[in-house]
Amino acid sequence: VEQCEVDEPTSTQPLPNKITAGKWCPIANKVEGLGYELGSLHTCSWLVCSLAAATWLSFRVRVSNCSAYGEWSEASQAFKAGCMTYSPVGTGVGGDTWTVEELAFFRTLDTPMKVQDYIDSIPMNQEVADDVSLSALECVRQNHGHCLEGAILGAYILGMHGYGTLLMDLRSSPHDDDHVVTPFQWQGRWGCLSVSNHSSLRYRNPVYVSLREMVMSFFDDYMNGKGERTLRAYSQPMDLVDSFGADWWKER
Repeated sequence: VEQCEVDEPTSTQPLPNKITAGKWCPIANKVEGLGYELGSLHTCSWLVCSLAAATWLSFRVRVSNCSAYGEWSEASQAFKAGCMTYSPVGTGVGGDTWTVEELAFFRTLDTPMKVQDYIDSIPMNQEVADDVSLSALECVRQNHGHCLEGAILGAYILGMHGYGTLLMDLRSSPHDDDHVVTPFQWQGRWGCLSVSNHSSLRYRNPVYVSLREMVMSFFDDYMNGKGERTLRAYSQPMDLVDSFGADWWKER
């Protein structure tokens, strides 16, 4: 596997050879010698380490038994390494709107559980530089999100499938942090999407008769570092479209 650093692209097309020529650097196979078997599906697995944040990178792999490519595969689409500066989306791939590929992927997430599985796969935004609330678009492009950002992204995808675009605040005592969830209804019962470092504060199946009943399911596990239960109140659901307009998903 080889990688190269490239300029910020302006399209989603594969990178032409003239952009990457002479820039390729080999990546050492960090998997070999770890002392365990990865299995037949992962015999070509590689660990890519020490990427500089906010740089644009492309990868290629050595190809064998494939005359269509020659020695190396085509360069991958460029992507931005995990960004800690929380910069605006700008004019990179897709610009300030979703790409066709992103929307097609969101359409496959046609149940709340699928949406939860997706937002669970996004790394937690540790807010290294400063407190921030990324938009749904930035959450996807920067590939990280804390509870509010994950809730906003989840609301956008649920809205595509007719579940509404709702947010609800779970309010804590002064000795803890609030938590934001994405409530939805299915067959008249309430559930919610939820992103959290604590697995017990995540997804709720749509089995609750009322919002209060659903919120109370969080009570016992909603604790601060001292083990104190801190959940005190909850807001009424807020509709993001009604509150912030049609372009809410790309605004912080």
